[in-house]
Amino acid sequence: MFGFGKAQMESSPKSFKNESPILVRYVENLTEASRRDKLSIGEPDFSREIKQITDSLNHSNHNNPILLNSDENKIRSVVNALAARSADLTNSNPLGDKQILRLDSAAIADGVRSNGELAERWKTLIDELSILAKRKRAVLFIPQSSIFIGHTASNPDVRRIIETAIKLGDIRVIGSVTDEETYNSSFSPIDDLQESFALINLDEISDTANASDENKTEREKRGFVGARTAPDVQEIIDEGGGRNVRLLMQVEKLESAELTRLLENADARVVSRIESFNTLEVEVPADKVRLLGESDLTNYLSPNRGIGSTGHVSKTAGLDAVVSTSGQSGYNGAGIGVAILDSGIDYDHSSLRNASGTSRIVDHETFVSGGYFGDLFGHGTHVASVAAGRTTLDGDDRFNGIAQGATIVNYQVLDAEGKGTTVNLLKALNAVLARRTQFNIRVVNISLGAAAIDSFKNDVLCRAVRKLVDHGIVVVVAAGNDGKDSGGRKIYGRVHSPGNEPSAITVGASNSFGTDNRSDDVVTSYSSRGPTRSFWKDASGIKHYDNLIKPDIVANGNKIISARSRFTTLPALDPSLVAKDAPGTSSDAIYMSGTSVSAPIVSGAVAIMLQANPNLTPNMVKAALQFTAQPLKNFNTLEQGAGQLNVFAAVQLAKLMRRDMQAKFVSDLSPTIDFNNGAFYKNRSAANTTIKLNEVTYDKGLGVQVGSNNASQIRVALGGNHQFFMADIGVDDGAGNGSVIFQVWVDGVKKFDSGVMTQTSETISVKVDVAGKNELKLIVTNANDGNAFDKANWAAARLTPKVNLNDNLLTGALPLPSSNIGTGDVFGWSQGILMNRTYASGQNLILKSQKVYGEGFLLGDGVTETMTANNVNTSLLSSGITLGTSLKISSGARIYEGANFEPVSKLLGDGVTMGDGIFGMTILINGDNTVSMNP
Repeated sequence: MFGFGKAQMESSPKSFKNESPILVRYVENLTEASRRDKLSIGEPDFSREIKQITDSLNHSNHNNPILLNSDENKIRSVVNALAARSADLTNSNPLGDKQILRLDSAAIADGVRSNGELAERWKTLIDELSILAKRKRAVLFIPQSSIFIGHTASNPDVRRIIETAIKLGDIRVIGSVTDEETYNSSFSPIDDLQESFALINLDEISDTANASDENKTEREKRGFVGARTAPDVQEIIDEGGGRNVRLLMQVEKLESAELTRLLENADARVVSRIESFNTLEVEVPADKVRLLGESDLTNYLSPNRGIGSTGHVSKTAGLDAVVSTSGQSGYNGAGIGVAILDSGIDYDHSSLRNASGTSRIVDHETFVSGGYFGDLFGHGTHVASVAAGRTTLDGDDRFNGIAQGATIVNYQVLDAEGKGTTVNLLKALNAVLARRTQFNIRVVNISLGAAAIDSFKNDVLCRAVRKLVDHGIVVVVAAGNDGKDSGGRKIYGRVHSPGNEPSAITVGASNSFGTDNRSDDVVTSYSSRGPTRSFWKDASGIKHYDNLIKPDIVANGNKIISARSRFTTLPALDPSLVAKDAPGTSSDAIYMSGTSVSAPIVSGAVAIMLQANPNLTPNMVKAALQFTAQPLKNFNTLEQGAGQLNVFAAVQLAKLMRRDMQAKFVSDLSPTIDFNNGAFYKNRSAANTTIKLNEVTYDKGLGVQVGSNNASQIRVALGGNHQFFMADIGVDDGAGNGSVIFQVWVDGVKKFDSGVMTQTSETISVKVDVAGKNELKLIVTNANDGNAFDKANWAAARLTPKVNLNDNLLTGALPLPSSNIGTGDVFGWSQGILMNRTYASGQNLILKSQKVYGEGFLLGDGVTETMTANNVNTSLLSSGITLGTSLKISSGARIYEGANFEPVSKLLGDGVTMGDGIFGMTILINGDNTVSMNP
């Protein structure tokens, strides 16, 4: 098991009066911790859950409850609440004198050198627990029980010791699993164990107690977690003082009387508004920051952190085969807009023109204070040319990037020194969202970043990226260049923001050593490694790390030759960077290295894939890239993700993918208009103009109008054929002071209510699950403001397709599992680390589908994925590969914290086994929250 758990375990003291050192070392007494107020219980009392567990424990000595829930934090909270109940010394305690103990599974495996030594520790622990159980009737909580007992247990000797004690009634246990399939595969097939366990589904209990999200706050419904202030904002609060600080304030509504009063009380000045992301940039005295951080109007408060930028590429990426292979010629990204968010672009460089000499830069804007039209730093020009450069006017084909026919959108977010701020990048992302239709922006390249501190659930950049992905835009982000410390040693856990966002394609750097042959390729020493170490804090101050496996993929990033801005000062700082001087030809070149260079190679590849199949969703793009990536020898998944980019294979796969996976717009589905006040418009606003919400224009949607005494109602037949209804909603920009309420009803049940919205309200993105449902009603009512004509928009109203898990996602058979690329090197199809890090096997490598983050679907083989957990059919995995049963994902595998860490060993990279500290390697947290890997 990974060694992340120690710091967390120390937060809950272990104390056993007159107990053996074995118990003190390996078990935590939760009951005693509760009596000393050292246990975090949380808000709910979980009374229904506790009753069912206690009924099971009191039934007989052979009835051991197994708690089922996809959220390990909830399971832990329920067990803590049970322990608190057991701490009650009155006669009302339903547990009698039972004490709840929790296994410290990180401690029991710490330093173990063999399976036999681990089994001996367990035997000693069981002997001590048996004595305690007879004296105090103790109950041992074993998180992720399938690691230790049942059919999927990782150590046969440990399994035999624990199961024997359970069958004999020597110990009582509470177990946990994250999905029903794990329970079935671990316990049901073992007949003599079935009678010893009782499955308790915590979700079913919660559903009975309340209606799912109804008890959540609006903040929780929007996906925010934990404290409202970032750790570095809390430092500002603690330091106080009268200095002014710039902060980013994510709020529910950008305009409200309550928010205005809050800002006035805090002496806060609004510097700028980023409407699409419900974010204010504010300047506030440090001693007033606490007022903003403690307000319920604040979703999350973070600093306006600084951001910064972090050879032949076509052959090593497999591009030459794409443009020359029979039947595939012409794929050069034509018609696809690629947005470069960087230091600007030298618009005159000839590699960024088309064959007739016309610039392919179709839009440009600077978001830097005192910005300029050009690229004084030189980074952005190089990045743009790597993604979309072509042979220069003097015939030099060394500039050939990837998508040589793509159009380029130039948004400047870094200054002449390569520095910028979070708000610069936010504004550029806002512009992408607003102009995506106008310039067909399908790909965004972000070769820069900031320290990843806030969990992706709260991080303002991550949430902005997620919104772009939800709108069908592929976002490619550099992982960062912090893969080694000042002493040259490898470090883990330094992936930058927004590269820690699950829905982004996060790119690390490989080194081809200047050859087209991949046999010598490696991951560069500087490329940032996973897992992501961004975090959130709960009410007890305990950190919860995201621990996502990143990067997703690597691409060549070492000494890449590409366009040089004529304005750049970089050669003056390091003349060795100059690759070509061609005065007067706009064909100068420079060498650059880093994940900043790797990312645009992937961005260009995505543009070509989208040209080959415009109907790919962002998640389908990521799945195809990862499936076709070539794993590099001797590098693990935390270093290379799925492996090294193979453009040729990715385009082949893209062409074969189904083209009916994109959402269908409601305006194209013949909706029924039950009633509406006046004209109803498809793909136009109610004023018969372009649909526009908070300066963002939409080419698809519904424009409706309500009067003072009536509403608008639209019905859509679903027929069980759709998964989600999605839309951006708001009062049209041209509607004046109208106010309305939006509602979404599914099969007669209200699933969404916007509350009152006015023309100044921020746009709300609606997402409602309609799987298996028959009828959708979209209702807009008057908010009793007295206006006779309120105009409202269901912008980009769409329904995503429902896909059965056994449906083929390919329209034809996979090509032969090899392809000649470049100088004749042969590459096989990867045995596919997919987005969930499973390995495909057999002939049906990429035929199954899974629902994932955003609108898209993932492709897998034998894996069913939910928003929180994987259900693994291990019979379909390659032989010799064992998968953990508790892989948490969010478009990427998640490693659990503490006792809930990676449950069993798994294969990473090429033959590198990484697991629980027994079979392979152990990951340790350093004092600065970086990660070290020890053998």
